[in-house]
Amino acid sequence: MLIRSRLAAAALIAFGVAGCSSSSSHFPASPIPAPLSDLEAQRMGDSYLRDQNAGHAMLHSALRQSDGYLLAYTTVFDPDGKPPKESRLLIVRNDGSIREVRFAHAE
Repeated sequence: MLIRSRLAAAALIAFGVAGCSSSSSHFPASPIPAPLSDLEAQRMGDSYLRDQNAGHAMLHSALRQSDGYLLAYTTVFDPDGKPPKESRLLIVRNDGSIREVRFAHAE
């Protein structure tokens, strides 16, 4: 009887140790990038505009999309600027890619 209880206790301890020793290396990486937060998307957009020498553009709006954010930036009014106030539209995707949407106007 004493041997059986010791054997049962040893088996329970062995199963408990084996259950706690799982490693994340057994699971494959997620094929879908984790969604960005609005702050992360803004930081990426700010960095992109800085690299494009866009001047001092402020985030005007952030719209959550299924695969990232649509960010709208505007610059401060400059009466001597051409145009006096610029608007920029960026698509920041969850995978880290950024695309600027440009609209051409006819003169």
